[in-house]
Amino acid sequence: MASATRKACRNTASGASEAENIAVISSRKSGNPHAFAISSAFFVATANDVRHLPAELMRKGRFDELFFLDLPDLDSRAQIFGIHLKKRGRNPDDFDLHRLAMESVNFSGAEIEQAVVAALFTAFNRQKDVSTEGILDELHDIVPLYKQREDDVKELREWASEKTRHAANNARMLSYFVH
Repeated sequence: MASATRKACRNTASGASEAENIAVISSRKSGNPHAFAISSAFFVATANDVRHLPAELMRKGRFDELFFLDLPDLDSRAQIFGIHLKKRGRNPDDFDLHRLAMESVNFSGAEIEQAVVAALFTAFNRQKDVSTEGILDELHDIVPLYKQREDDVKELREWASEKTRHAANNARMLSYFVH
């Protein structure tokens, strides 16, 4: 079991093993009224390409839901730029987030973050403030994974459209995490 999995599935006061805790999480969601008394953990796992996981991990009871999170849409990309600018001490209102989002179609959140980071380094080296134009320059230098592996991404999207729930803006999925 991976380290993160071990942490998420620590032994409970009842002495249940990690494997039992995983089963408890699944049985709790399926309506076992006694499961909550044993464990209050919520188990989440991610994979870049879930199609490579063994079938025994994909069946109901191991994971109750399988969500597909696609590349961010226009509004999400603008929010991601804002998050990474704010995280680095910049005021997002000083940037044209809509323009940045328009120029970053098919970029992942990580690729957007790296454009911001690279623009900050470039601005620092030039002894200037980072700007929308500087971030745009960095965006134009990045070849997003989508462009490198477009066929793979499209194939995964097609597979996910039939076998998963779409996660973006899914109110039911958000209800798992918001109280």
